[in-house]
Amino acid sequence: MGVASAIPQVMKLITAARQAKEADALTANSKRPVYNIPGAQQEATVNARNQAYNKNLPGQSTMEDKIGSTFSNAAAAATQKGNPADTLATISAMQGNANNAQNSLNGQAAQFQEGNMDKLNNQLGQTAAYQDKQFQVNEMEPYIANARAASALKNASILNEQNGITGLGAVGAQAASSAISPTNGGVSGTSPTGFSQSDQDLMNAHGLTLQQLQSLRNAGKL
Repeated sequence: MGVASAIPQVMKLITAARQAKEADALTANSKRPVYNIPGAQQEATVNARNQAYNKNLPGQSTMEDKIGSTFSNAAAAATQKGNPADTLATISAMQGNANNAQNSLNGQAAQFQEGNMDKLNNQLGQTAAYQDKQFQVNEMEPYIANARAASALKNASILNEQNGITGLGAVGAQAASSAISPTNGGVSGTSPTGFSQSDQDLMNAHGLTLQQLQSLRNAGKL
């Protein structure tokens, strides 16, 4: 009867050990899909960065060439008029117009670059959000899930271990009580083997068997 009663308690201890091992395995060997920043977002950020660091307008070189060729052609035509004073004044005015055109072009290019920098900052902000999500999915969520699962299994392991030990102690006490009960030839208060009711209470309190109590007494520890 005592052995049969101890089997469920032993199973609890075995279950506790298995749960503890599973908790350790979850903590050490958890693998899940990896989240990556979308390729389109990465490409958009690269493009925005390249545009932001380009100081020229699209086609600005062609426009500058046109300004230069217009001035050259006009200056050549002016020199053919023959009056040096008029030619110098005309060329000077043309140079001023060319400079104004170039300055206007440079101003537009600066505004264009500023707009591109704003676009780059916007793309970087979006990329930062993706990076934060990447950390949450790839790092934080697995850590939290594993910690919770491991904690639950550890707690279950501890509970099963405690229940198993308590149950085994109760089984031992019950077996000892049965061994010295009146139905086994003893009498109330003192058993045929010389064990009193206080001995039985001691065994019940500490989960000792009859043999263990006898051994402790023989060793002079009681």
